[in-house]
Amino acid sequence: MKKLILLLIFAMFVLTASAQVNLDFTINIEDRIYFPNEKIKVDVNVVNREVSFAAKDAVLTLTIADREYSFKLGDIKADQSFSKEITLPEFPPGTHTIKGVLNYTGIFDETFTIETYNSFEVRFPEIERYPRNVNVVGFNLPDKMFAGKTYDVSVVVKNEGTVGGNMIIEVASLEEFADEETFLGPGESKTINLKVNFKNTEVSLIEARVYALINGARYLLVYSGKKAYLEPERVAKLSVDRVEFVDESDNQINQNDEVNLKILLKNTGNYPASSVTATLKSGTGEIEVMKADVNYNLIQNGDTTAPDFFLIKTKNIEGGQYPLILDVEYEDSEKHTILLDIPLSATGGKEKCIKNSDCGDDEVCEDSKCVNIRCDNGYVKDHQCIKYECVKDSDCKNLYTCDSRLRICKPPQCTEDFQCEDDETCSSGKCHKAFTVLAVPLGISERDQDKYLKYAEKELDFFGKISPLGEDGDHKNNLRVHYINPKLCSQVTNCHYDNIQACMDEINRCTSNSGLIGIADKLVAIIDKPIGACGFAFIGGLWSVNLIGCPATPVHEIGHQLDLYHIKCSGTEAGACEGSNAADCKDPNFKSDVMSYCSPEDHYGPYAYQHLKNKYFKSYLEGR
Repeated sequence: MKKLILLLIFAMFVLTASAQVNLDFTINIEDRIYFPNEKIKVDVNVVNREVSFAAKDAVLTLTIADREYSFKLGDIKADQSFSKEITLPEFPPGTHTIKGVLNYTGIFDETFTIETYNSFEVRFPEIERYPRNVNVVGFNLPDKMFAGKTYDVSVVVKNEGTVGGNMIIEVASLEEFADEETFLGPGESKTINLKVNFKNTEVSLIEARVYALINGARYLLVYSGKKAYLEPERVAKLSVDRVEFVDESDNQINQNDEVNLKILLKNTGNYPASSVTATLKSGTGEIEVMKADVNYNLIQNGDTTAPDFFLIKTKNIEGGQYPLILDVEYEDSEKHTILLDIPLSATGGKEKCIKNSDCGDDEVCEDSKCVNIRCDNGYVKDHQCIKYECVKDSDCKNLYTCDSRLRICKPPQCTEDFQCEDDETCSSGKCHKAFTVLAVPLGISERDQDKYLKYAEKELDFFGKISPLGEDGDHKNNLRVHYINPKLCSQVTNCHYDNIQACMDEINRCTSNSGLIGIADKLVAIIDKPIGACGFAFIGGLWSVNLIGCPATPVHEIGHQLDLYHIKCSGTEAGACEGSNAADCKDPNFKSDVMSYCSPEDHYGPYAYQHLKNKYFKSYLEGR
């Protein structure tokens, strides 16, 4: 008995041990150096040394870095040899290891795996210079992808070596292919874009290959692969199943009726529809949607639901079909917006209107019929037209303006210059930027204030009238003048034609005391003592000095501050007929040009006028 048990155990051991088939598995490659533009032949040999048992459903897998090749060999019978010649594509320079994996089913249907290895070396031929260290540095794929969708794929290749060259960059998937020939210098990168429609689920391989172009031949520099997992497409499909009336006694839509509608949506897709919202819209004036929005939330695939109702109101409706649209938003694997037609039939009948309340808010009941209220320049509320206070500025008085949103008259921003900034004037009820002048008194006592003001106001008013600032008929819209009080300035002056520094110091000090420093475009100093001339200024300068009693002097000297030169008339004008207004010396009216020494002076010459307008005053005149 003991011997029998031992024999049975031995037999079981023998059977178990022999369940794995005795196979010889080798991978053979010609022992030589390969070039990057060569395909490589591999011989795979499998020998079954069993005399009775086959290796069933054999599958061969070859893996070289990111590349993987799989072959179904079928059954390898007892005492049978199997050979397969496989041609590999080009490989970049380097030593590459081939891993061979043979999977098969043994005697008792167990799965077994055998591994074997080999290697080969790839070098460039003896070429003096070729690109090295060219690498695929990035694959750009969406984080989440679904089969049946199209996605943008890109590959970034960078030359990280010191040798540039002409290259072909290829990007491919099982479905799509793109290539580009380019020169890639040291440190340069190139991005190749590919639009791929991934048709199948699970794993798809994106391949990138870079070839050097040398003497017309292609040499593989680098190969890289990126696996992308594709989830099954998740699709919800929504449609209208039916429309039901809620609490409608006659189960029909009539004249001047309010009806609660339940619109049942069904999902015939393979995935739930989430965040489902719907808005009901009317395509006709006879039906008004009173309650337009319903939140359906989640509709499982295969389900039909209507969690809430819509409310519609009919107005003067006749029997027949009427268009309603259901605007639906939902999510499955993506966000969607769809428009669904809602079949709706109206019966008509019931009584027509008796009073205004039977009609819409924008209607009145006339002859038992609801009629739209005509309301020009107003709005309709509670069956009546309420007129707006205004629809345009001309509807308002006293410089008031019409608020286009509120339709009411608003008071003006200003009525006087002092309500605006120091460099603005009040025009047509609004503050506008203006050319700003400060009148600065030098050596003028408070008792002579009226004399200073009378002269300064007259001369600066004259400047405004004859300059482009007066072009719109009222120079005061474009010219702001501040007259500094003499008590803010020194009432004893050392300013003189021969003492320019004293003039400048006193003008700056007086301007600073006024609190208006930095505000004015120009400073016009007014003085009441001999200064060696009626006035003086610098071409393009900031300030001038003008003697009380000399007519047109401020106008003349401001002209110098604005880049104008003298016009020759008396013959004593220094620097005459130069600069921007030189051509005014040939003007027939040159004798009355304010930039001459002749009199009466009553205008700026035409070239001077255009210069002032285009260079200095254009911004003040535009947009009025």
